Amino acid sequence: TKNNYRPSQAEYLWMSATNLVMRFIPAGKEVNANIEFAIANLSRGFFRKADHFFARAAAIKDNLQIEASCLHAYFLDHQQRQSGGEKKRRKKTENQWTRAIDLILADDEAKGRFRRLGESLNEVLEVGGQGLLHDTFIFKKSKRPEYLEKEWKITGFAHELFGYSDTIVQPFVFLKKNGEAVFVIRRVAGKPLAQMR
Repeated sequence: TKNNYRPSQAEYLWMSATNLVMRFIPAGKEVNANIEFAIANLSRGFFRKADHFFARAAAIKDNLQIEASCLHAYFLDHQQRQSGGEKKRRKKTENQWTRAIDLILADDEAKGRFRRLGESLNEVLEVGGQGLLHDTFIFKKSKRPEYLEKEWKITGFAHELFGYSDTIVQPFVFLKKNGEAVFVIRRVAGKPLAQMR
């Protein structure tokens, strides 16, 4: 989307000074500081700068790196949907979700938190819900990709059917890696389909 917002001279000066501080003071190498600056740029409509700082936060090796990577992917997903699914943005979004998945699968602690819930054939990992991320992202994995891919398609269809609302979980990406399939969704506080009218 085209941004017609033009900052005043005072806002421009403030943004320039903040930009300098973020680049040359050690706080610029902290995940939280980069996220804060990304959000400040996002609130002013500076999407490219927001993307730059989300990417910096996601690249910092830190105990928040997985969450920062998910947040960057979520931001890119939102931007891609706003642009009408532009192919270049869709690929960038998928690449960021792939990086988040790679971080999870390379982290022994995160891998160890995958659990099977109830009668599900899939193992599930929840990322977020506190700290850096307000939302919770659900990573499902399975050694039987055909079942997970079917669930992903049905979830995408249902999300579209309900007008992309928070009534149905929002699917993000389905990937196959090393013989396993991984499907990422955003948890919502909705109702079971059987209770909807």
